[in-house]
Amino acid sequence: MRLTKQNAHLYEGKTLDAHRHIFHNYPLTVKRNRLGELMYVDATDTYIRIPDENDTFNAVYFDFIVGEEELNAEPKHSTGESNRAQE
Repeated sequence: MRLTKQNAHLYEGKTLDAHRHIFHNYPLTVKRNRLGELMYVDATDTYIRIPDENDTFNAVYFDFIVGEEELNAEPKHSTGESNRAQE
């Protein structure tokens, strides 16, 4: 399967993976950036624009959907306070 601008809305919030990891740092997650446009985020947490359907050179291929994220979830940051309290 191929991820394109035209079908990206179907995979919003989902994590995509492939049997053969070629040209990308899999798994990939489809998210919206701060401006509201759909992009995919690779394993290194880099936001990358989704190519157009006609752009076969920069095509993003995947084989299956791994999971789904909560779209409005707050990021979880560790402060380390709980570790100090246990010591």
